[in-house]
Amino acid sequence: MILPFAIISIFLALIFYSINIFLEIKKGFSLKSLIFLWLGLAFDLLGTALMFLLVGHLSLRAHSIVGIVALILMAIKAVWSTGKYKKGDTFGVSKIYTVSVYILWVAVFFMGMALNR
Repeated sequence: MILPFAIISIFLALIFYSINIFLEIKKGFSLKSLIFLWLGLAFDLLGTALMFLLVGHLSLRAHSIVGIVALILMAIKAVWSTGKYKKGDTFGVSKIYTVSVYILWVAVFFMGMALNR
């Protein structure tokens, strides 16, 4: 019963993170892109928590370890971006960091799909 909600949450995280990246690259850093980042992080945390409840323990597989690293890096990006936004910085977090973390997160997303077919 938990699995569908976990899958939907992680898929929504992918959508919101993707919108955030698209907005930051195409239109620049803004409140709108920041909102999508936080929505992505919220659904990422929810989906991860639901999957943890489903499994009942933290697995030390590569997918779990890299997934937690990607989640932490997204959280750092969200907090860092929020701080920059509050200071009036219109450039946001480095695009290299933003894109790198996103690529890592998407790799973990597809790794999870491949492992759990």
